[in-house]
Amino acid sequence: MKVTNATKSETEAQLETRARDALLKALPWLDGKEIEQQTSFTIRFGHAVLHVDGKERQLVTGRADILVTVRGVHTLVLELKRPGLGINDDDVEQGLSYARILHPRPPLVLATDGTERRLVETQTGMDWRPASQGEEALKALLDNVALVAADDMKRATSRLLGTDPKAWIEAVRAVSDYFIEERTGGWTTPELPFVNGFLFSRKAVAEAVKALKDGKRLVFVEGDPVSGKSSALRALAEQLNAGDNFAVLTLDADSGIDLFSALSDILSSQLFWPITPHEARHWVQQLSRTEGPPLVVAVDDFGGARGRFRQDLEALTSPLFGDRIRVVLALDTGAAHRLLTSSNGRTPSALKRRDPERFFLEPLDDDEYATARDHLKEHGISIMAGGERSREYRLPWVLRSMVGSILAGPTLEPGTVAILPPIPTLQLLSQVEQRYRDMLGAATNYREVAQALVEDLTSDDFTYELRLLSLDTYIVRKSALRELLSDADIRELLDAGLLHEGRSEEGEAILYPKLQDLLALHLAQIFANRITENGDLDDVANDLAGLASSVPLGPVIAAYSIFLAAKTRGTLDYKLIEALRSREPRRENEALPPGRTVTGLAPDGHMFEMTGLPDGQIELRVGDVTDIVDGEGIGSIVDIDPWMILSYLATWRIAVDSKDEDRSARLDAVLMLQIGSYPEPLIKPGNVSDMVETHSLPGGVEALHFNGIFEPVTYAMLLFFTREPEHAATFVAAAREKESLPLMLRIDAALTQLAHFSGDASEVAAELLREVVRPAVEALLKFGDEADAG
Repeated sequence: MKVTNATKSETEAQLETRARDALLKALPWLDGKEIEQQTSFTIRFGHAVLHVDGKERQLVTGRADILVTVRGVHTLVLELKRPGLGINDDDVEQGLSYARILHPRPPLVLATDGTERRLVETQTGMDWRPASQGEEALKALLDNVALVAADDMKRATSRLLGTDPKAWIEAVRAVSDYFIEERTGGWTTPELPFVNGFLFSRKAVAEAVKALKDGKRLVFVEGDPVSGKSSALRALAEQLNAGDNFAVLTLDADSGIDLFSALSDILSSQLFWPITPHEARHWVQQLSRTEGPPLVVAVDDFGGARGRFRQDLEALTSPLFGDRIRVVLALDTGAAHRLLTSSNGRTPSALKRRDPERFFLEPLDDDEYATARDHLKEHGISIMAGGERSREYRLPWVLRSMVGSILAGPTLEPGTVAILPPIPTLQLLSQVEQRYRDMLGAATNYREVAQALVEDLTSDDFTYELRLLSLDTYIVRKSALRELLSDADIRELLDAGLLHEGRSEEGEAILYPKLQDLLALHLAQIFANRITENGDLDDVANDLAGLASSVPLGPVIAAYSIFLAAKTRGTLDYKLIEALRSREPRRENEALPPGRTVTGLAPDGHMFEMTGLPDGQIELRVGDVTDIVDGEGIGSIVDIDPWMILSYLATWRIAVDSKDEDRSARLDAVLMLQIGSYPEPLIKPGNVSDMVETHSLPGGVEALHFNGIFEPVTYAMLLFFTREPEHAATFVAAAREKESLPLMLRIDAALTQLAHFSGDASEVAAELLREVVRPAVEALLKFGDEADAG
């Protein structure tokens, strides 16, 4: 145990003088020159560290705790009270608690106010009355220190953590710190929920903290397993533990045992405090009714099942425990629903009657995204302009996976910044393939999990609720997975933390894969096999489009499956590309028929419903709010997914044999010229902003322009110009021949972004913008104005 000396002020020096006088009165045979007194020292029990400041405690309690060493050996704990206060058993017990935990253990405790005194043995707690006090008697005590019973340590720890707020607060916070530490890794370790040094604020956390400060005893933080619930709990613990008004104890409910057994295991392993579950319960009850800040028990990953853990939660939030206990549960919405419903499925449960306050983790809103982006900058990672429009970047797991894919590449030079593309890319799945190449254990069954997901997506009984959930996270019905894996294999995945159990609001058992990036890779591999099986290519194109529209990163997965199939066969199936090219997106402006209901997700992640009414009106419902709106002009772009897939495919160099000439044609360029000419924004429905703004170009030209890059086809152009600046002029010339304003505007956006970089490619981009692209845009705008006027 390390002991640190405090800086001596005049007041402290006076305290030490009084302590020395009291010590020599009790042990007059000690040599004053060999005595050292420490009014500030550190006690470590397990992972917790208690800093004892004797001077500070004297100001508060009138009693100073001082560690005395003789010739460098821990000899005595001195409980020095102010003159005239007298001494009592509590003074002795406080000194014994410190002495029994210190290592090396001092054999004596002296409690005195300078007049009255008691000198007791640390081991027995009895007054020290040797036949003759002196060096020999003290040496015998020191020699006996090694024969300490574990019971003494347990009693000492129990006293400190049960009565001393400073001690139990530091112990509880140490446990939470360890909980976070063992779950923290780097950007490229997705199996661990936390990244060292990366934690940004979520509004749900701020609201939960406020509720706790307002006295709420039960709080739910809800979201799917990859929504960032664990990180939200971490942020809550760090925020509350940073002040003096709360102490947060964080534990995991996924251990399969009841709450107080889990608590006793944690306290035994982390604090070396061997207590039983019953003693752990008594300790929490004691804290709930004593002075000091409230104890917040924060529980991660509770599934809501009926059992001992749930019963313990019900007790913890009941009048059996005092009002200085708060409980925060991080759980999925299905688990919350189970917790709030009694066993008969109708009446409110005990926890429902506690009136919990519920906060929901949705996809990142604009403020949260901006906070995450700024925090990434502190880590040397920047997101390219336009990334704020990516729906996928509002999902924390996608953002982390993309950062991991960038940092898994070559090591950056000091002072350089890693730049994330404005959209998730095929490179993400390429890095995932490298990372999991030598995968062993239960995760090898993820292929069957992915296959079950595919079966669900094409199943007629896969409900609208589950289809909407699937837009932001991968989910699998347990019943579907049982068709492919045994219960033992599923249990192995669950026990390994690779699957999380949940239930839909309708009560159906569903499973959430932990390694979402690995599942995305398996989806790509499954569809690559379908391509190589040479089935009906129109059916394959339909399947790819369905996948692209149904799951996170859908177009990326579909495009990567085409790449994998080409790599397997050694050639690209051009007929499949043609099948996708032939399905041009189209706009439909038909009114919603009366009685027909359409359900979807708004850009902020909230579910909405639209029902057609007579006379072209629409009933719009968002949450508990219902409004009647005019349906005129409400339309949508349909069948966008085939071209979204091709847009991502165009981000890689693709050459096909030309039938007309003895050379290879660049299919990626062909795709960019065709798709780039489409007059509507090509982004996945539900993006944070589907709007395209006007932008003032040099010379006063007002043109439709993009604020950064947010379409995959435009990003493909940026990559093309960056990699092959020598071919940029040829591509732009081919684009001018098409006389397409949308195409030239997309080229303008790509070149504008590239011109902000440095290097030869940036110089080429700036020159092309100035000399060719901007004049072409101006001419096309003028032509359009004249056509409108005519």
